[in-house]
Amino acid sequence: KTPKGMEIWNSNHTPKTWMQFSVVWVSQEITQKIGLNKIKNYLKDFDYGNQDFSGDKERNNGLTEAWLESSLKISPEEQIQFLRKIINHNLPVKNSAIENTIENMYLQDLDNSTKLYGKTGAGFTANRTLQNGWFEGFIISKSGHKYVFVSALTGNLGSNLTSSIKAKKNAIT
Repeated sequence: KTPKGMEIWNSNHTPKTWMQFSVVWVSQEITQKIGLNKIKNYLKDFDYGNQDFSGDKERNNGLTEAWLESSLKISPEEQIQFLRKIINHNLPVKNSAIENTIENMYLQDLDNSTKLYGKTGAGFTANRTLQNGWFEGFIISKSGHKYVFVSALTGNLGSNLTSSIKAKKNAIT
């Protein structure tokens, strides 16, 4: 498959690499297979952000773009609450689904035997003058303590999508 986007997207992906590289075409295939009604139910059951998966007005693109700087919004505080639900296994899904999500969010071991889990994201504002970047996740210490974080940036950060990298650096330094 050769979709538009970054070169790294033009290959086969595992769940881990799909999340690691934010492979939009994989997300779009998954959301179309799940369907709008089921997604709306998940958003409600998860109490996820504004729960609006309608997409852009008059574009009928909810299933393919609602999360891409479109109708689905979540504040950093809401994202922290959602991440807490993940690490505390407090979502109305199978435990194996939560464990797979956590496993796919794993990034690295830190110096003090702490494990870092996270997900980056980036996009432009509607008028494409500013970039949004975020890095969200959690760390789990060797003793089992869990800490959740969100680093979100908006600003004139250049013409390429480096805002997520800057947000990640802010979070882990």
